[in-house]
Amino acid sequence: MDMVDRLKAHIALMDADQYVEKLEVLNGSSVGDHFRHIIDFYLCIGNGLEAGLVSYDNRERDILISQCPLYASGKLNDIRETIAVLDPEKSLLVAQSFSTDKTVPAVKLQTTVGRELMYAYDHAVHHMAIIAIGIRVHFSDLQMEEGFGLAPSTIRNLS
Repeated sequence: MDMVDRLKAHIALMDADQYVEKLEVLNGSSVGDHFRHIIDFYLCIGNGLEAGLVSYDNRERDILISQCPLYASGKLNDIRETIAVLDPEKSLLVAQSFSTDKTVPAVKLQTTVGRELMYAYDHAVHHMAIIAIGIRVHFSDLQMEEGFGLAPSTIRNLS
């Protein structure tokens, strides 16, 4: 199952109230907040293609993604369509700030679409692990996919 399908399947497990509930174990964020964060990173890649610059610092942070599971699933469909036509070898710049001081410029590095998709995937797995904690602690009746929040290499190593 690809990443988009995995994310959509787990969004579909939850009702809207569960999706938006602020959870103490997640430091007051919701499962929907973490899905939004994952989706934001994929959207950054798609949005940066025309300019040739991806900046994860300048995410849209579309609050509807964290508030509406159906809207989030629709965004994932959009991401699937975008990813399907991307050239992984296409060169880009990625900009990243490493300071909270707004006067310090972002570092820009050469990258490729494929490398940024790999980063977004790894970033998604990390947040899926956080989502899994929230679901296990607060919504233990939901049946998550085995291995949700684990990297494929971890799953292979456990076998």
